Amino acid sequence: MDHSDLEDLLDLLEDSFLAHPIVYRERGVLIHAQDIVQLSSKVGPGAQFNLAVQGTLEYNVAIRFDNDDTVLTECYCPVEDDCCKHTAAAILTLIAEWDHDLDNLRDSFFEDSIVK
Repeated sequence: MDHSDLEDLLDLLEDSFLAHPIVYRERGVLIHAQDIVQLSSKVGPGAQFNLAVQGTLEYNVAIRFDNDDTVLTECYCPVEDDCCKHTAAAILTLIAEWDHDLDNLRDSFFEDSIVK
């Protein structure tokens, strides 16, 4: 995955996070800060990411990128909505992971670009 692909996916994730109601975004930030969200699996070539959010109970969240540049989220908590605090926290976890990967990609690009 190159810089532009990763940046595009990060933009889509950020838009999806901002589409969550403010109460879920706030709670998602708190959950993410507790470091209780783990990437459990990646299904297909970047098509779906499964994450586990461990709180009082463990909830599984699926994040998929649709062909029309849409982020689809699904959580198996009682809220029964596409947006909840668990999906917000899961999105933040992917953003943090990929932002770190993007920084590493940028670092390696600049290191390779140095004339020796």
